[in-house]
Amino acid sequence: MVSTLFRRGLAATTLCVAATSQAHATIPSPYAGHDAERHLWLAGAGSDLRQQTILGASHLTSLVGRQLTALVLRRDANATAYPAGAATWTVTVSSSPAATYDSSDTFADNLGADAVQVFHGTVAFPASPPTAGAAATWGPADTIRVVFQTPFAYTGGRLCVDITGAAVAGQQSAAWLADAHAVDPTGAATSIGGGCGPFAAQSYVDRYGLSVGGTATFTTGGTPNSFSFALTGQALLAPLPLASVGIGLPNSGCSVMLDPTLLMPVWLTDALTPSMGIGAWSVRIPNDSNLQGLGFTTQWLDLAQEATTDAITWSIGARHSLDMVTIEGAPSAATGRITTNLAHVLRFEHQ
Repeated sequence: MVSTLFRRGLAATTLCVAATSQAHATIPSPYAGHDAERHLWLAGAGSDLRQQTILGASHLTSLVGRQLTALVLRRDANATAYPAGAATWTVTVSSSPAATYDSSDTFADNLGADAVQVFHGTVAFPASPPTAGAAATWGPADTIRVVFQTPFAYTGGRLCVDITGAAVAGQQSAAWLADAHAVDPTGAATSIGGGCGPFAAQSYVDRYGLSVGGTATFTTGGTPNSFSFALTGQALLAPLPLASVGIGLPNSGCSVMLDPTLLMPVWLTDALTPSMGIGAWSVRIPNDSNLQGLGFTTQWLDLAQEATTDAITWSIGARHSLDMVTIEGAPSAATGRITTNLAHVLRFEHQ
């Protein structure tokens, strides 16, 4: 009788432990115990945002055949205390046979036929003290944990985690930054001069986006509420004075540094300062390895000032090795900005 009761009690205890324990997998796995290189904001922490994270199959081998039951994101490790906040999240998970480098900037294209809305509701961003060690913990004070209302059965392939976040009025927490993994840029960019006037040095390119399958973004500062033109083509052997093409004054120091084959007008609306607007031109680089090493030169022409910025000679680098992709955009938009070198460090709980 005692032996029977003991066996029943042991069985009940075993079932209880099994029911409450959760196995987990951190992606990328090397960052389970230490901080990754960068940080990345969260959907709805400060503003409404749709954020897709595409995870390559190379990160997910231990999860094949498992039921994913929760998603955990960890804060970035730094000496800043994060204030509490809240957002409304809708989380959808799906798999896909495609590779990460075939991810699309169209949100719907990244969702597979097995897409499941695993969560909808309010997510709490905890008040988190400064990080004491080299990495934040995976405990409640340092993490955002979303328990899936519907588990997701992962059978293989890449995985898409789609989060649409809406800020809760009065509970925004834009400073709550999550840990993120990043790789170095593979493209190259060099300023070759030619600029003049008040915005001569206001020409930039995001080198991280200069990669096969990436998004190259060129930005400039210039006259507010006016057009600036991104001139792109092959660099000239020698600078061409801008006045020789009928723009600006002789001896102004303005030069055209390239033979333009593309001219892209950009309206400068966002004021960086009262006297300078900013604008950007983005172009998606096709996922074609034959483009690696291809290069051009881009220079901005500010018509209001009849002046040029410095020119930037750039080249396309190799596809990033992250095997993770981030796509971000407005919740109502069909497309977003795709980033192939940066993604959240996250953890899946599973059974």
